[in-house]
Amino acid sequence: MNKKFLSAVLFGALMAGSSVTFTGCIDNDEPAGIENLRGAKAELLRAKVAVEEANAAAKNAEAALTLAKAETEKAQAEHAKVETELLRLKAELQAAQNEAEKAELEQRIAEAKQNMEASALRHQAEMLKLQEDLAVAKRTYEVALKQIEIAQALMSEKEKVTLAELKMAVEDAQDKVDEKADDVKAKEEAYYNAILDSRVDSVDFKQFELAVVRAKASQTVAEETLTKWKDFLKNDTETADWRKEVAVLEDSIEGLEKKQSELNIKLTKLQNSDEYKKLQADKQQTVNAYNNLKTQEKLEKKDMMGETTSVAKGTPINDAMVEIGGANKDGNGGFIATYNAKIAGYTSQKKALLDEIAANHDKAVKAAKEASDKAGEKWEKAKAAYATAQGYTTEAKDKEAVTKAFDAYNDAMDAADGDAKKELKAQQVFADAIVKYYNAAAPVQLTTNKVSLQLTIGTKQTWVSKTVKEWLSDSENKDVYLTALIDYFGSAEKLWAKGTAEKFNSDTETITAKASGALATLKSVDEILGELHTASVEAFGETSLYNGYDEKDYMRVQPTQAEVKAVENYETACGALGRYYYVSDPATEFEAKNYKEIIADYENIVKYWNTQLTALKKTQATAQAAKDAAANALTAYENKNFGAIQTELGIISDRINALNKVKRALIGAIDTWLPENGNYQETVKFEEWLKGKVSEAEDNVIEAEKAVVIAENDLIKATDGKYDKLTAAKEALDNAMAKLEKAQAELAEATANLQKGVEIMAKTASAE
Repeated sequence: MNKKFLSAVLFGALMAGSSVTFTGCIDNDEPAGIENLRGAKAELLRAKVAVEEANAAAKNAEAALTLAKAETEKAQAEHAKVETELLRLKAELQAAQNEAEKAELEQRIAEAKQNMEASALRHQAEMLKLQEDLAVAKRTYEVALKQIEIAQALMSEKEKVTLAELKMAVEDAQDKVDEKADDVKAKEEAYYNAILDSRVDSVDFKQFELAVVRAKASQTVAEETLTKWKDFLKNDTETADWRKEVAVLEDSIEGLEKKQSELNIKLTKLQNSDEYKKLQADKQQTVNAYNNLKTQEKLEKKDMMGETTSVAKGTPINDAMVEIGGANKDGNGGFIATYNAKIAGYTSQKKALLDEIAANHDKAVKAAKEASDKAGEKWEKAKAAYATAQGYTTEAKDKEAVTKAFDAYNDAMDAADGDAKKELKAQQVFADAIVKYYNAAAPVQLTTNKVSLQLTIGTKQTWVSKTVKEWLSDSENKDVYLTALIDYFGSAEKLWAKGTAEKFNSDTETITAKASGALATLKSVDEILGELHTASVEAFGETSLYNGYDEKDYMRVQPTQAEVKAVENYETACGALGRYYYVSDPATEFEAKNYKEIIADYENIVKYWNTQLTALKKTQATAQAAKDAAANALTAYENKNFGAIQTELGIISDRINALNKVKRALIGAIDTWLPENGNYQETVKFEEWLKGKVSEAEDNVIEAEKAVVIAENDLIKATDGKYDKLTAAKEALDNAMAKLEKAQAELAEATANLQKGVEIMAKTASAE
């Protein structure tokens, strides 16, 4: 659809400013006429309200059209993407080496086709919604026209003619729009079907031949219509019996309808024949047989390791094929893929491990146990270190720990009693205590929490906020900072009582140097967490194997044996513990001594399931062939017995529709310009209208001739294998849209003239 359609059908009724040829003649000498005009004004005002409502409906429909076009374009883009993917998958299918690959690719192709169908359904759903919105808008517009008819009843004869002319122009234009819109709808349906049809190479020659026949028939109808209008124009407009001309048209329509009825009776008899019913029953039976295909027996295979794979009797064949060949919708492979993965799992590394186990099983178990215990101890230490780091978080513990270290320092200084060596040793012990605390107990506070200190630098006091690590690592003001830190964490009275300022400076240089050296080895919480993560991976594998968490997580609790063995390839995935459980498992010793036979057994199982898959495919292919044969037999019968009748019915229907259009148009023109009561005669306008109809019919003949050429070219392309169904459908849709736009432009002009005429009449009635 195109939004111009809406503009023409609805919004065009309010368009102002377009040129209009309008002459209103009011009999000022007749009071009754004035009264009628004033009554007409009231009705025209009501008509104006109705048109405004139509305008609102038009805007809503226009918004719906914008959304529909956006969704349609999205669906078309999705289709193009899926079509490209289909071609790629089909190429891979041709190159596939084994049945497992082919089965997986066929499943992916089926899913791609489902995606293609989904995009096409969205396309059609939006178009259907748009059709509903357009229908609502058109009904609102028709109400407005009806209101204008009520006003028209109160006007003078000549004014009635003028308004009738304007209305008739709108109705003629609307007929064209409806016709072109129906064509767009048909082309939309064809385009939708082309999107759905993944058999891009399929060609129905009968359909192309029929299209040529129908196009030629449409050309004949267009030529007959042109002849009718030319014959009408040959008459003397003033003296011709136009009612008789209408009667002749009605007789022609009646004759065609009689022929149509006879053909429908003949077609119905054929459709109810025993032969046709049997063909229909055969087709339905083969469809049901295909849809209800199931496995006829239980399919089962047990491997040397005791694992069994099976498909129950009565399983739908499609489901069975997925179970066997995969991949299914949840992404898991079928039996074939599973055993191929088992075979692939016997890498050179695993074979070497199995050879080692087979050579000395007890020794391998002992070595695996020792390695697991060692990795577990490392994990326990890393976990304890992290727990300790997390434990010291309160200010009270901060002060308590450092105060103890400070008190120990004071006690050592007292015991030294002025001995420089002992004092230096005490200072070093104090520095070690501070660094040790922050290294082992409070890395969070060390690197993230800030301490605010009031410093006296020179004569000025100021507050400075830094992390502890920044305080202890600063060399420029190390004496002042360390003094302030000591004051922050504990009482400094004993320290200040000892020695001179020069001696304190010497002491603090030593302490700060010791502290700075130790700080270089400090670890952050992230570093400790990293060590725990590494230790847990070495001991048990990634945490995500057990709880689905992010792999950067760490192990809090050692996994159980059942949890470890539930992991695929746990012998390599679950660290030292996984290797130990694997090596110590009695089944492993059996596997180690027999893995070559096990691999051969797995290969035989793959062969078994491939054989079953091939058999199921053959069964399905046989049912498909029977279904196709029954469908083809039914189609052949229909083409032979119904084809000619249905084609003739289609042509007759087109002729009836064309004659009815001519009849309706002719009656409308007679009522407008040549009324039966003879109150007025506008033969010149009637003749001009006939000339317009001839011109219109000539254009339709040209269009019909073009359609024949297109249909014939499509048949040639199909015969030569060059026909692209989707491209042709898109071109046909674009062509139909272009014709619709032209009809919409004519309707927009006609509705603008009608709106202007209503406004002028309302003003004239008001003035009177």
